[in-house]
Amino acid sequence: MLVVAPPASGKGCLTYARQLASTYHQSRVEFSLQRQQLHQVAEQEAHRNKTAAYVPEPTPPYQTVFLPGNSSAAALIKNLFENGEWGIICETEADTLSGALSQDWGNFSDLLRKAFHHESTSYARKSGERYEMKRPALSVVLSGTPGQVRGLIANTGNGLFSRFLFYTYQTEPIWRDVSPGHGKLPLDEHFEQLSQFVLDLAQWYEGQAIQFALQPEQWTRFNETLNTWLMNQVKLEGNEAASTVFRLGMSAYRIALILSLLRAFQQNQSPQTVFCSETDFNTALSLAEVLLEHALQVAETFPRTADTQAPAFIATFRDRLPVQFQRAEADQVGTGLGMSKRNVANFLHRLQKLGQLSKLKHGHYFKP
Repeated sequence: MLVVAPPASGKGCLTYARQLASTYHQSRVEFSLQRQQLHQVAEQEAHRNKTAAYVPEPTPPYQTVFLPGNSSAAALIKNLFENGEWGIICETEADTLSGALSQDWGNFSDLLRKAFHHESTSYARKSGERYEMKRPALSVVLSGTPGQVRGLIANTGNGLFSRFLFYTYQTEPIWRDVSPGHGKLPLDEHFEQLSQFVLDLAQWYEGQAIQFALQPEQWTRFNETLNTWLMNQVKLEGNEAASTVFRLGMSAYRIALILSLLRAFQQNQSPQTVFCSETDFNTALSLAEVLLEHALQVAETFPRTADTQAPAFIATFRDRLPVQFQRAEADQVGTGLGMSKRNVANFLHRLQKLGQLSKLKHGHYFKP
């Protein structure tokens, strides 16, 4: 997940999302330290007694929930392996991760791409260390400015872009009342309470083999909806948009799964088989539709190469525009072609960048 917004626009609230898993993180850290201390005591006892038959065991791994984003590739791979092949990178500054990826010692972009699909992967080091992971699961949550995003992802066609979910926004430069509200619970305390709920959920889920299932009619709607999104975006944005829709389908399914697990836990249902309710299914699709819009909006901020120029459909849109027109007229042309107002705005912007449209003043255009 990548939250994209200008500087000083409130992206720092991502720290509260991190706080949701803070209690779970601390519990894993404390358990790891206890195991390591017991191991150390056993080693010291064996050394004092000079037990010849004693075979030293490996030191128990240090396990957490959060993994540092500024790790070297070797360190991240080792941490992920020792963590049970899963973990979360959560950073409020996207360049924390991009800074590591730009270094030879920190280029783990391939791991990010593979972990999205839980693809098996193996790594060998000169030191003799070897790590094989069957189903690595690495979640990445970042926030940053548009410039930081372009420093992290080179272009929309490199495979990393379509693996992220995007949420972007603009804020008005208005000073907000920051005084403490009477009777309101401080956010730190509020999220600290919620973090206990996350710990309880994790302990309920841990070690369980849970089967998640959609109803047959839900599968039908899921396939029809994603196919419609795919056809529309390929028509409007070109083939490059296909990868975003394809992977968004997987993300929508995962959102439905997470919502269903939360509901099952709250209702104290058996964790063996969890069926998706209509409410959770519709919520997942609604969220995915919003995330698709935001992904396409972020994609518009990237420079287009020869392979990512406007598809033929944009030529049809341009041909139907008058020589001089206002934005409302462009919206009417777009409506006739089945376009949303956001699509129209993107096309107008793209035609200007291609030199096929001039903006005379706000809301007024000229077609050379």
